[in-house]
Amino acid sequence: MMVFIQNLQNNLFMNSVSQWAPEREAYDFRTPAFAIDLCMMRRMRGVRIVIDMGDPAENIFLDVYGTDLGALREGIRNNRQLREEQKLLKGALDAVRAAQKERKKQVAFKRNQVSEDSA
Repeated sequence: MMVFIQNLQNNLFMNSVSQWAPEREAYDFRTPAFAIDLCMMRRMRGVRIVIDMGDPAENIFLDVYGTDLGALREGIRNNRQLREEQKLLKGALDAVRAAQKERKKQVAFKRNQVSEDSA
């Protein structure tokens, strides 16, 4: 696994001297956390972290918002809204399960005869 920082405007990658270069000259940051920290420290915008798994179909791309607080706040707001919706759906599901359990209690249990009594 190799980790790169890619400029989204020109599709170039950061090299070892902090300049933009083609992928073959890109610096491997080793871990996504190190690359993200660098982007945040330098307040980089318009970049993403590329986690190269060796196969282009399996590569992972992480967008870095840097100091774009508007996008960050929007993401937080969206996350909170989704969590509230999840709580409501979970509550509704619990109510349906409880009602289903009560309906099952109303049905009389009928035992099947396992063996004949010979007494």
